[in-house]
Amino acid sequence: MSSSPPDPKVLFYAFQKTPDIPSLSPFCQKLETFLRSTKVPYEFHSALPKQAPKSKLPYVQVKRDDGTSETVADSHFIIRYLIENNIALDPDAKLSELQKAESSAWQAYAEGELAQTLAYERWLVPANFDALTAKMFEGAPRLLRPFIKWSFGRQLHNMFWAKGIGRYSFEEVKVFGQAPIDALTARLDGKIYFHGDEFTSVDAALYGVLVNVLGNRSSPHFYAAVVEKTVLVAYVQRITAMLFPEYEKILKIKGEAS
Repeated sequence: MSSSPPDPKVLFYAFQKTPDIPSLSPFCQKLETFLRSTKVPYEFHSALPKQAPKSKLPYVQVKRDDGTSETVADSHFIIRYLIENNIALDPDAKLSELQKAESSAWQAYAEGELAQTLAYERWLVPANFDALTAKMFEGAPRLLRPFIKWSFGRQLHNMFWAKGIGRYSFEEVKVFGQAPIDALTARLDGKIYFHGDEFTSVDAALYGVLVNVLGNRSSPHFYAAVVEKTVLVAYVQRITAMLFPEYEKILKIKGEAS
């Protein structure tokens, strides 16, 4: 009786993080959530965007026993690749076409509107930028730190300006960000997961954004906006307990907020 070929090895490259807190990137967190929810074994490696295809994280390298390998970038295309190559089961297989369309729309809303506003608060609000870059560049030579920080900040401002959101004040951005928070609260009220009792790919995406807010206090305004929504906190904690029990601070948020 012939045995089935061994599963390929998945090397997962993402921003460096400590094991007990979520990634600073909602997209890296989404992919890791997908990998765990579909029980795909993976090996985590920290990386920088400049090392990645398309200069973006995350990316994966899939190694096979025959010595071949393939590198895939962008969380969307990675998930698609893993499913199409039978490395991961499709969590959306039981959904109707209408449900899949709804998933796509809500995922785009969360990863576009909400994730952008979180990034704005994190990187364009001076106090938050100063706190984050102090940690990021603490290993750099002291004399070079001011230049590195200035150069990094200039790149961020140019990027956010090109995307459009950098042209707005933070007060205006708060309005943009509150809308998806309120909408997600209404949509998830009374539900275990987005489509009911079973975890699907949209849950990985929504969790990636929401746990990023709650686990990294570098967006304090939106942290406060999310933590007061008991529906969203319960949703995040439910998935955390199932897939990321090491995120102990996330599981304790209810007590802190009460």
